[in-house]
Amino acid sequence: EYPHEPELLPEDSGERARIRLLVDFADRAFTLPVMALEHEARAAEKDEARVQAAREAVVRTLQMLERELAGREYLGEDFSLADVAFA
Repeated sequence: EYPHEPELLPEDSGERARIRLLVDFADRAFTLPVMALEHEARAAEKDEARVQAAREAVVRTLQMLERELAGREYLGEDFSLADVAFA
């Protein structure tokens, strides 16, 4: 059995929903563009349009993370699944 400390989803339903939205956002708006950049870095012939689009998506996401983290240590009230998703 795995330990349950720390809890990665908050008890509050509103905050739990917010964390789940951030996890979903990480999967779609961050992980996929990063994977595209990694793929293009290894490609013999780079698709510059794909690189530029992925780079822009990553920059937008990092800017959003800066806003979300302004003055905070974690994306939620405490360390959460959202922090794991972006790590």
